[in-house]
Amino acid sequence: MPYYSFGIRTFDITSRQAVMIASPEKAICDKIAMTSGLNLRSVKQVMEFLTEDMRIDEDLIRGLNLDVIDTWISDAPKQNSLQILIKTIRNL
Repeated sequence: MPYYSFGIRTFDITSRQAVMIASPEKAICDKIAMTSGLNLRSVKQVMEFLTEDMRIDEDLIRGLNLDVIDTWISDAPKQNSLQILIKTIRNL
């Protein structure tokens, strides 16, 4: 699936070493996609997941790039959960 390559950046550490790091948006989307049994259906549920389960500060949540997440949805697993994620953050 192309979704898994989205939001990943490669950084060279040395001339022979590189690391791949997910953007904050990608990390959150992957956590939602990979958490078994998680099906976000409400704004309240999204906020509890982000602020209580993942312990993300609301100011950081507001700073996420929702446009980039929106471009991933058509290729992503758990599309409905990601759509409610975007809706929730837009309404903060």
